[in-house]
Amino acid sequence: MRYLWTEDTGAGLHFWKLVNQLFFDNELVVESKGSNQGLLDSLIDLETEDGDEYFVAFDYVVDNQDIRNKYRNVIKKAGAAYEYAGVKGTHLPR
Repeated sequence: MRYLWTEDTGAGLHFWKLVNQLFFDNELVVESKGSNQGLLDSLIDLETEDGDEYFVAFDYVVDNQDIRNKYRNVIKKAGAAYEYAGVKGTHLPR
């Protein structure tokens, strides 16, 4: 399955559902995690199955140090997972 996770609700979630409909022919399962914290918690607890792909869309909150630190930890974990899997050319923000 292919998933698009976002922290957006309301109009923001509607936007991502339209993106899915118009650009991805409804191939993605669009889910809101309700907040940056909810999204980060879901990413930390994520256990994937073979073939699953996750696209994550959320605001990088520069004025919230706790969220920034958690975001960096998720990126480090993702980087280690990509390195372990041998994925080449992956760009992960620092």
